[in-house]
Amino acid sequence: MQAYYQAQLEQFRDTNEDEILGTLTSFHVQALEHLQTMAWQNQITYLKQQLEQHWKGKIYFEFKIPRMGKRAELVLRLSQCWIV
Repeated sequence: MQAYYQAQLEQFRDTNEDEILGTLTSFHVQALEHLQTMAWQNQITYLKQQLEQHWKGKIYFEFKIPRMGKRAELVLRLSQCWIV
């Protein structure tokens, strides 16, 4: 598994926030603290507001960094993106 949650940006924008949060929490194997849940919830809300509708790419939450044994909290891979 590359990330706890991954989706095309279009799918991310169209998916209910609770469903995304549910996916993240289902893959979290350690004791889940309220602060972690709130951080994910705030990130999801903020990104849904800020990501432009015409942006294409993929989003990853809790992305596994190969050979390092660590995770990046969030990775955005943008393609064909025009910022004006």
